[in-house]
Amino acid sequence: MITLLNGEQWDKAALLEKMVDDDFYYGHLGKNALSSSAIKLLEKSPKSYNNIVRNGKEQNSTALQIGTFLHTMILEPHLFDERFEIINVQSRVAKAFKEGNAKSKKIVLTAKEHDENNGKAHNNTSAVNFFQLLKQDFSNQSQRYRHKYK
Repeated sequence: MITLLNGEQWDKAALLEKMVDDDFYYGHLGKNALSSSAIKLLEKSPKSYNNIVRNGKEQNSTALQIGTFLHTMILEPHLFDERFEIINVQSRVAKAFKEGNAKSKKIVLTAKEHDENNGKAHNNTSAVNFFQLLKQDFSNQSQRYRHKYK
């Protein structure tokens, strides 16, 4: 049995099966279990750790947020709407951005950041698709070769 920080007890197999759900993994376990990242943050700043557990939003650097945006757009585009909010401003110092960022539980980007990085994501998605096609073609050729020389 595994005991979470809130006292819940889980069978290991059941917990591993449930961890596939992003809402459970990042939400419930994010608040009730210690990850390596959480331990590092707790070590660095107990106040920041407590803020994240209470408010559910980590204060990340802009670079990390852009990296998360690129990762999502390339590998998990179906999760974009649940992870990100775009504020129609050009700068993070704009009052509308600061207000939207304070209210949102999502990662907030400016429209300018979104537009500048969306092209990068699209280019990388094209490269990923290209390599998947290459891999598929190679696999098909290997199968033909095996059948030919049986």
